[in-house]
Parts: sequence; structure tokens; C-alpha cells
Amino acid sequence: MLLDPQGPVVQGFILATGIIGNLYVSHMNLKGFYWWLASNVALVAVSVYAQLWGMVALYMYFGTMSVYSIFRWKQIRSTEQTEQSA
Repeated sequence: MLLDPQGPVVQGFILATGIIGNLYVSHMNLKGFYWWLASNVALVAVSVYAQLWGMVALYMYFGTMSVYSIFRWKQIRSTEQTEQSA
């Protein structure tokens, strides 16, 4: 099965999106949180499949923090741009 949660395609997706997200965030680029969100969605699905409920909760928390960070970074940038143009 191509999308087997324990197979190389899904595991590779999780690995790639996690690393890409980390690289973007380390360069203070908002796109990193979108990559991490994609990784966390996949990790929640894999954890549900494996019935690892503690991991489901952890990755749901990480996903929620990614969404929060996206909104927060946008809010901070908007405030900075407003202050610079004033």
C-alpha cells in the first residue's frame, strides 16, 4: 500500500516536512510553521493508526502551536510594518 503509515512514503514525508520546517524557522521564515503543520497532521494520522494516544495529543498540541505561531508572527509583522510607516 503506497500510503501505509509505516511505509517509506509517509515516513519520508514526515521527515522531509519536519526538516524543511525547521530550516525555515531557523531563518525566521514564517513558511516553516506551515511545513511543521503538515508534518504534525501526518504524525497525528500515523499515531492514530498505531493507537499511540499520547503521541496523538502531543502532535495535536504541536499543530495547534504552529497555527498560533502563524497568526502571532503575522500580527507582529503587521505591527512592525505599521510602526515603520508611521
